[in-house]
Amino acid sequence: MRKVLFIVGVVLAILGAVLIVVPLIPSASNFTASSADCTGSSCTTAYNIYSASPVIPTYAKLSWSAPTTVYFFAITCTNDVSTSQLDNANSSAQLGADCGTNTTVGNTSGTSGSYSFTIPAGGSLVFFAASSSSVAPTVTATLTGTEPFLGLIVLILGIILLVLGVVLKSKKQKSLAIPSS
Repeated sequence: MRKVLFIVGVVLAILGAVLIVVPLIPSASNFTASSADCTGSSCTTAYNIYSASPVIPTYAKLSWSAPTTVYFFAITCTNDVSTSQLDNANSSAQLGADCGTNTTVGNTSGTSGSYSFTIPAGGSLVFFAASSSSVAPTVTATLTGTEPFLGLIVLILGIILLVLGVVLKSKKQKSLAIPSS
């Protein structure tokens, strides 16, 4: 029993650490356009792709592709930006106010790209795709991220089982114990 607890504890501790640090889990968040602003011969589509854990920063990898060349711009925000805030942002100043402190994590043009970054705890990832066409650009995005909260729970459970495996006495040690008189 002692060895089993120890081994299970080690496995859970390693799994928990991996879930906290390595982006493996595909996001189930929506990747649909929240707004399309077409003026003249250019068009921009805004996305609110992911909201991070409220407690622990999320390490993530974003891969994107488009059938035609687009200008792609991605930022992480310290605030959790909602779809309605993106829809109502009339200017970059308004988006900046909704976003809080932001960091540019992607800034390129082409038909595909990939970025790795950290989304602050309680923050979000927002990206924009713009084209020189009057038709809204189509961008397919895949986000893989860590599961920091789940990882922390699994890590703590693993440490508890590991400690129990070390602290508990084996049956042999119990039978050899000298009875007190």
